[in-house]
Amino acid sequence: MFRDKIVPSNKLVTSRNEYDVNGNPNSFGTTVKASIGKLNGIEEITTVRLGVKSIDFVTALKTTLSGNVKSSQLRFLHDGYISNFKTSIEATHADKTIKADASFKHLPSIEGSLSLQTPFEKLRDVNIKIEHTGSVKSFTTIGSFQYAPDKKIEGNARFTMYRPESMYLNVELQTPFNVIPHLNGRYRHDFKTDSHADMKMKDNHYSLSGNAAIGEKKITIAMKKLILNQHKS
Repeated sequence: MFRDKIVPSNKLVTSRNEYDVNGNPNSFGTTVKASIGKLNGIEEITTVRLGVKSIDFVTALKTTLSGNVKSSQLRFLHDGYISNFKTSIEATHADKTIKADASFKHLPSIEGSLSLQTPFEKLRDVNIKIEHTGSVKSFTTIGSFQYAPDKKIEGNARFTMYRPESMYLNVELQTPFNVIPHLNGRYRHDFKTDSHADMKMKDNHYSLSGNAAIGEKKITIAMKKLILNQHKS
C-alpha cells in the first residue's frame, strides 16, 4: 500500500487541493480534490480492479460551480479472453445514461451480440446479434439488427457445397419496411450442367436459370417473373 497526500495552504486565497492514492497494482484507487472557496470545486475518484481475465474500472467526477453541483460517472467492465468474453460500458452525466454491452464466443461456433441504450430518440434501443456455425463447405449464418422497439431486421444464410462441382445457397431477409417486408433468394449451381436462381420479394417471384457448355461455346439463360396474389378489381 502506498499513499501520497498534498495539502498546500494559502492564507490570501481560500483553496484546498488533495491527491490520494492507495492500494496495490491489482486493486487501487485514486482521489483528486480541488476547491476555491466554498462554492467552487472538483472531485474525481477512480477505482481499478484487475483479475486474471477481468477488468473493473470506475471513475466518478463531481464539479461544483457557484454552488451548482454536476456529477458524471464512467464504468468499464470486461471479463474473459479474446475467444469468449463479455464487455460492458456505462456512462452517466446528470440524468443522461448511455450503456453498451458486447459479448463474443468462438467455441467453435461463433456467437456475438452488441446492445446500446441511449437517451437519443433514434438510438434509444439498438441490438445486434449474429450466429455462425459450420465450415467453409457448409455453414449457417443468422443475424438480426434492431434499432427501435418495433424496428427489426432479421436475416439468415445457408450455404452447402455438396461436392466440388455443386453448391447451394439460400438467403432470407425480413424487414419492417413496406417495400421489402420479406425477401427470399435461392441459388443452385452445378459446374458441369447449369445454374438456377430464384427470388421472392413481396408479391413478386423472379426465376433465373441458365447453362453453359464450354466445349460447344454455348450459353443459355432464361428468366421468368411471376406476379403472385393478384386481385381483380
